[in-house]
Parts: sequence; C-alpha cells; structure tokens
Amino acid sequence: MTRDNWEVVVELLQCQTGPATSGQRKMAAALDVKIGRDTPRLVADGILRSLVNREVALSGPVTPRQQRCLELLNASGAASSFSPATEQEAEGVIAHLRLSSRAQALKELKLGAGDVVKTHDGSLEVVSSIGTNGKVYFKGGRGQCSWPDGLNVVARSSDRSPRAKKFRRDAENAATFSQRRLSWSVARAAELEENLVEAKLSPKDISILRDTVERSDDERPIQQLIEERPQLLTTLIGGKWRYCIPQKRLGGEFVPDFVIGSVDSLGVHWTLVELETPASGIYIQRGDRFDSSTHKGLSQILDWRTWLANNLSYAKRRRSENGLGLFDIRPKPPALVLVGRRRLMPGTRDAQRHEHRESAQIEIHTYDWLLDQLEGQIGHTGPPWDNPYGLEGRHGD
Repeated sequence: MTRDNWEVVVELLQCQTGPATSGQRKMAAALDVKIGRDTPRLVADGILRSLVNREVALSGPVTPRQQRCLELLNASGAASSFSPATEQEAEGVIAHLRLSSRAQALKELKLGAGDVVKTHDGSLEVVSSIGTNGKVYFKGGRGQCSWPDGLNVVARSSDRSPRAKKFRRDAENAATFSQRRLSWSVARAAELEENLVEAKLSPKDISILRDTVERSDDERPIQQLIEERPQLLTTLIGGKWRYCIPQKRLGGEFVPDFVIGSVDSLGVHWTLVELETPASGIYIQRGDRFDSSTHKGLSQILDWRTWLANNLSYAKRRRSENGLGLFDIRPKPPALVLVGRRRLMPGTRDAQRHEHRESAQIEIHTYDWLLDQLEGQIGHTGPPWDNPYGLEGRHGD
C-alpha cells in the first residue's frame, strides 16, 4: 500500500518503531525477563523470539551478516545502545534501526507526489507515492523505487522556476527512455512466459542429442528432443531472456519447427528454425546443387517469410489481443536450416550455402555443426560478445 504524503507514512513507521506494548511486557514477565517501557517494539519482539527459540534449541548467535549490517547502520548515523546476543534479537534491532532511519529521512525530505529527486546514482526521478514501509516509488510505470535515505530533493512539485522545469523535463525524458527499453520485460514477458528457457546447457544434453542424431532416420525424434530440452537451440543465441516456441502456427497453412528469440535493449530478435532429415548430404552427389531435403527446408523458410510479410501486424500483436505474440518480428527474420550429416556430404566449395547466408540471412548447417557449436559453448570462457559458437559464428558445416 502507498501514500501520496510523507506525514502519513512517518506516522505509520513511528507506530512500528514505538515502545514495547503491554502485551509484550506481560509475555516477557511470564518468561522471567524484564522489558523496559522504553524498549522499542521491534527489539522487544526480537528478545521474545530469542527466548522462545532458545527453549527449543533454535536460537543461535548473531551472524556475520547481521554484524556487518549493524556496523553499517551505526556508521550511517543510526546509533544503537542495544547489544543483541542472538539472531532474533539482532533482527529486531536491525528492523528497528532501519525503520527509524527511514522515518527520519522522510521527515527531513518532506516528500510528496510530483517532487523531483536525485538518487544515489545521480539519476533524476519524479516521486509517484510512498509505501507504508517508507520506500519511495517513482513515476514511469517501471516499478522503480528507492529508500528515502539515498535521495535528495532538487525540485518541489509546486516549483515552476526554469531550473525546476528543466529537472522535471530531464526526469520525464529519462523515464520515457527507460520505459521504452524495459517495455519487453514489464509488459510482454507474461505473454511468452511458458516459452521462456531458463535451463542451462549441460554435457548430458549434448550427449543425448548426439545419440538421437545417430539413431534417427528422419527429423522427428530430434524435434521431440529439442521440445523437451529447448536449451539445445537457445544456447546458440544471446540476450538476457531466451525463448523457444515449438510448432508455432502461422495462420492456417504454415508451422515452423521452432521460433527462437533473444531479448536485449532493442527488443526481441527472432530466428526461424527448420529441421530436416539427418540422412542427407545437403548437396546432390556432384556437389553443385542442394538435394531435395535442403531444398525443402529453404522452401519452408521462404514460405514463412512471405506469410509474415503479408501478416506482420497480426504476427506482432499480443496473444491477449488475438495476435501471435511475436513482438518486434521482422518480415524477413534470420533463419536456420539443420539438415544432414557431415560424413554424407560430397566434396563441394559450399558456394550456395555462403550465398544464402550472406544475401538471404539463412544459415544451412548439418547436425554435426550444431553439436560442435554446443560443445564450444560449454567450453567457451571468454566474454559473451566474443563467443564464436553462436549463430553468428559462421563456423564449420
């Protein structure tokens, strides 16, 4: 719950940081412990919890984390005369000092909705409201907030001076830019949550894929495995969030095997993936033309792209608005065709594959290439942007 005015929040915080209640003192007396009238409520709560836990052997000493926290609070000016001896007592003291510090900061700042503040990292924000725990929330719909201890007021909501107008304009521009950058994670992630791939690639994944490719006469077992372990594809792409959508129906005619996407500050980048049989050499025996399996994969990609170009608005629209939810997809997204085995390929210069990659953004690779890239990803120790084992790596066959 939030409030527009600091005074209401300070009043609520002071209730929490007030003296021990009569009920707490009675309970302490029953346990043969005295809690003074000036002992803060949260500290008294910690003492009582410590006593109860001690009886059932759950009470422990102050932890190193708590000790560091107390030292930091004391260093920041929230001096305490309490010397907690147990975890529970320390938590009570820490909670009391934090709330007291927030209440004091709000008293000094006197924040209200519309005030412009500067945060500890130097950014400008416009105050939206104040939480009942003392946290200050900012305008922009991004869930941005800060504790009042690290804020400085640079312009009041009532200030109409040129200086205040500039601060407000800069803060609103920054909020708009940040909102645009984070619109994916805030407004769209829920639409594709079921397709989010968080699992990390493991050597076991690669081993199972290798066995499946060796034993398969067509692509169906491989497709089923990747549906179960989508990290076998999403490991090839970058981005903080990675998605893998199997059998995504494009209208009533086309069904790509997989659509994989990665998200960065520019939005989501989609790649179409078509699987064909591993029992192929990509080229006919003379090595100068693609075989039927490769042609089929390329034809599928071109059909999907044509459909997207003719139905782009529908494809980008949210699922909740009867669209496909392929946000930011382009009419001709990059594509990957996986087909054949390296040992089945005739001697060739690969001119056709290079041409498709460079002019049409269609990668054509064997399943051996996929296995090599995945093994390279696991072994790569350099920076992410320098990783040669992704779709942009242009390695192998």
